Amino acid sequence: PSERATIISTKCAGHGTVSRSLSLLTLLGSFVSNPEETLVSQTGPYYDAFVWLVYFDDGILCPPEEGGSDDESSLGGDVEMEVVREEQTRRILQRYTLAVLYYSLSGDSWTNCSSEQKLDDDDDETDVGEETAIGACEQEGKEAVRFLDASHECNWFGLSCDSDPFDSDSITTDSDSDSLDMDAFLPITEISLPNNNLQGIIPFAALSSLENLDTLHLGGNTLVGDATELC
Repeated sequence: PSERATIISTKCAGHGTVSRSLSLLTLLGSFVSNPEETLVSQTGPYYDAFVWLVYFDDGILCPPEEGGSDDESSLGGDVEMEVVREEQTRRILQRYTLAVLYYSLSGDSWTNCSSEQKLDDDDDETDVGEETAIGACEQEGKEAVRFLDASHECNWFGLSCDSDPFDSDSITTDSDSDSLDMDAFLPITEISLPNNNLQGIIPFAALSSLENLDTLHLGGNTLVGDATELC
């Protein structure tokens, strides 16, 4: 098996590459309108985001575990597990939504902090996911983290997250900097990508899934879209 397949089987209990992709398809299909058109048709930004999340995102998020227990003595544990499953679901949906934003707005052509991995349009699968980074990635004169990076999405350029969920379990500290627990769910509160050569239709319907989003700053770009879908 490939290194990625080994990581998936180790990290995502009970899942191999195929079962994980099917579980993610089922999960995401319940949140998007017309999943047959957006995910199964194999075209468009929703599909590109799905391909990235399943096959190229080195963060490798695992689908929430299913099931529960009928034993009354374990109901408390079941409630706790349900909370964990809900947070896992929201985390997957959040990361997927940000990828939808990236592919909807010509992310590979952004002036600053485009992804290192490009999904090639031709039929040569060996080119898909090839690292061909172009352009700088900096914020306020310092090196920043590119969109679709393997790290927690709260680290990505232009994004801010709710600080309330930060606790001793979601932050690990080393000698250089604080880093986020890759499995922690920290809701996005701000997306700020002005003057960055974003082009296309803003996916407001997808962004509506980011329930804590209160600031969306995309000025200075070539964009269209109906903001009422965000309500």
